[in-house]
Amino acid sequence: MRGFRVAVVAAVILSGGLVASAATPEQLFLLVLRKFGISDSVNASQKPCLCSGGLVGGLAGRLEALKVTSGVLSGGYQFDCRVNLFNPDGSIGSSGACIANGGSITVIGK
Repeated sequence: MRGFRVAVVAAVILSGGLVASAATPEQLFLLVLRKFGISDSVNASQKPCLCSGGLVGGLAGRLEALKVTSGVLSGGYQFDCRVNLFNPDGSIGSSGACIANGGSITVIGK
């Protein structure tokens, strides 16, 4: 029985290695960010942040990695604190990015 468990663990490790080796460098980069709770989707991000100044200053949000699509830094990732404004029923009414709207961010750690 112990041999079977070792074989299963080895198979899981090997299959994970095969998946990781098939990933692009960009996908691997995003996987590293996800390990820290940061995502390129505000709904998947688990890292809270605070916005100071600008249009959404004083509000809390989630840290989001945004892919730069134009200019000299095109293809890289930048961070912003995405602040959601909620409707009375709890749904998202609108959202705003802190830095993009003139603020600065503070990432909240554990």
